[in-house]
Amino acid sequence: MTNLFTDPVGKIWLLLMVLTATSWGLSLTGSNGAGGIASATIIAIAVTKAVLILRYFMDARDGPAWLNRSIYLGGATLFVVLALQHI
Repeated sequence: MTNLFTDPVGKIWLLLMVLTATSWGLSLTGSNGAGGIASATIIAIAVTKAVLILRYFMDARDGPAWLNRSIYLGGATLFVVLALQHI
């Protein structure tokens, strides 16, 4: 059995859980005035989670360089498109 605190994938899983709890907390408080900042932060967290899942749980980190660049470029593009919809 692997230890979540020493296994790299376990650390990523724990980070994903923290990011999920953070975005959930922001969604509860985001409607109290600073909705635009909360929305942008939630979108940034979602894109970060998507990139982490692609790299660590779909084994894209061991893929060719063009795949890794495409993941980051796609994540940045997704963030910009979604953030522009909330302006």
